[in-house]
Amino acid sequence: YKETLTRGTSFIASPVASDGKIYLTSRDGFVYIVQAGKDFKLLSKNPLSDPIMITPAITDGIIYFRTMKHLIAISSEQ
Repeated sequence: YKETLTRGTSFIASPVASDGKIYLTSRDGFVYIVQAGKDFKLLSKNPLSDPIMITPAITDGIIYFRTMKHLIAISSEQ
């Protein structure tokens, strides 16, 4: 598929995939989560409030986002 997530922003980091989802980080500080598969489905758009120019890393159920000022780790475990 070919879709436009948002107009006026750019994506420098490579997308990453895990658990049936594709994570795309934008220069303006948002993480877009798209359902992997044949049809486009935007699952969420999450603000990290700081530019993201580095590809996220995924390991052991944790996804790491490096913004210009912070390192953010997100896990589904509590």
